[in-house]
Amino acid sequence: MSHNPAEKGDVNKAGAAKTASGFARMAIWGGAIAAVAGLLLSNRPTTGFAVGWMIAAVNMSWLLRIARRCLELTPEKAARSGARTYYLRFAATALVFTIVVSRKLIDPVPLLAGFSGSLFLIIGIMIAVAREEFRQDA
Repeated sequence: MSHNPAEKGDVNKAGAAKTASGFARMAIWGGAIAAVAGLLLSNRPTTGFAVGWMIAAVNMSWLLRIARRCLELTPEKAARSGARTYYLRFAATALVFTIVVSRKLIDPVPLLAGFSGSLFLIIGIMIAVAREEFRQDA
């Protein structure tokens, strides 16, 4: 028994996940451009905000990939795989934060502001996409 969303007729839900993932990739590129601009202008707050933004966008993109992959597995395998990769993602994010803050590469306040801003934007986009998909299904 396969748990592929496309086989169950849940094509719109799979499309919503791909759309949200596309927005996460755009957020990564936007953060990268802002980080380069901050570095070129020697503006530490801008660089910190942009790095935080990119970390959150990569984090969310990774989370969406975990979710899509788990949808294709049996429930037992999905639970193990999802939990393992979820905690790996969390540990990797914490490690990146620890390294950039402890080595004073980035100021923590702009870093957390960028991280939070990116997450709020991506989650808002995901809610909007889900609402649109729900309206199409109704």
